[in-house]
Amino acid sequence: MSTLSESMTSSTERPIPLSVRDDLISKWIHYKGLGYWVIKDPVSLKYTRLHPEQYYILNLLNGARCPEEIKDEVHRQYPTLLLSISEIQQLISDLYRKGLLTSGRPGQGVTLIKQRREEHKKKLTTTLKNVLYLRLPGWDPETSLQRLYPYVKWMWEPWAALMFALLIVSSWILIGVQFEAFRSRLPEFQQFFGWPNLIYMWFVLGAAKVIHEFGHGLSCKHYGGECHGMGIMFLVFSPCLYCDVSDSWMLRNKWQRIIIGGAGMYIEVIMSAIAVWIWWFTKPGLLNHLALNLFFVSTVTTVIFNANPLMRFDGYYMMSDFLEIPNLRQKADKHLRDTFAWYCLGIESQRDPFMPETGKFWFIVYAISAALYRWFIMFGITLFLYTVLKPYDLQSIGITLAVISG
Repeated sequence: MSTLSESMTSSTERPIPLSVRDDLISKWIHYKGLGYWVIKDPVSLKYTRLHPEQYYILNLLNGARCPEEIKDEVHRQYPTLLLSISEIQQLISDLYRKGLLTSGRPGQGVTLIKQRREEHKKKLTTTLKNVLYLRLPGWDPETSLQRLYPYVKWMWEPWAALMFALLIVSSWILIGVQFEAFRSRLPEFQQFFGWPNLIYMWFVLGAAKVIHEFGHGLSCKHYGGECHGMGIMFLVFSPCLYCDVSDSWMLRNKWQRIIIGGAGMYIEVIMSAIAVWIWWFTKPGLLNHLALNLFFVSTVTTVIFNANPLMRFDGYYMMSDFLEIPNLRQKADKHLRDTFAWYCLGIESQRDPFMPETGKFWFIVYAISAALYRWFIMFGITLFLYTVLKPYDLQSIGITLAVISG
């Protein structure tokens, strides 16, 4: 018994061979009136939010301190915070898994390579499973954005925003006043979604989404952020571009983050307004045809996908920043599962420190609404593919693809 006790005591007094990485970038950000540290990993470009107490423990790790010393230091800094040795060790393990620590022991490189391979395998499996939402590896657009930004920075000036707002509103007024004439000029469903026009729509959607994503990247540059991830993805087999502006999480002003999140839709609505005027004042032909396609893809994709906070696109991230609730979707889903487990199984889960104490009912409503909307979208896509492919006796392909992705 004494041997076991001595062994346990020595393990808590043995130095932890882990040190905080000296290349991490940290910023103090406020959420819901509380301060948190946002940690940026400049290598993996991953971001982690830590409580002040967690951040303090992170910086205590220098490869020489033992768990007992860390516990004493934390107690001196935060007298009301009572942490056990096991809780401290659990936190340190979590920090290590997130890549914020380096190990003084040999063989860390092998461990990191193994973790990277597992992450790559997981991403590949997810990509292959969801054939209606394929996201391919991308490139670093930072240099291109730096060169392009000086030529377009005027778009963030107040006078430019007013000018574009007038253009957008005028196009809506035109549609409202001339609605019957607009409807009479629209092609039939099978004509518009027939293969000849689908090819035009395919290229127009691709071009619109490229400009959309550059809007995100350039907005991030405008407010001092960086963009190191851009690539090609296929949304319902249509070519699109994606742009990783996670660096906006390092911005202290939430309204700047919201503007970055909505920049792509802002650009698309402008393109949609221009397309309305071109379509209305041009005669039938290629330009008229392309303008109608641009109006359709810019309007429909913005309303159904990008602006809708129930899907994890622009509207979702804007609402998350507005409410100051990071990872809103995951937290809502977790709260729904925890509520179900508590009321149905009597299992109590650990409290999430980022979860507000008030308004939890709306988290449940949001989680259920988002799940129902996902099924609604899958049903709509299935019905669309079925209708488009039916004249060619290929409707079974659309159903099969929807089942695989669902």
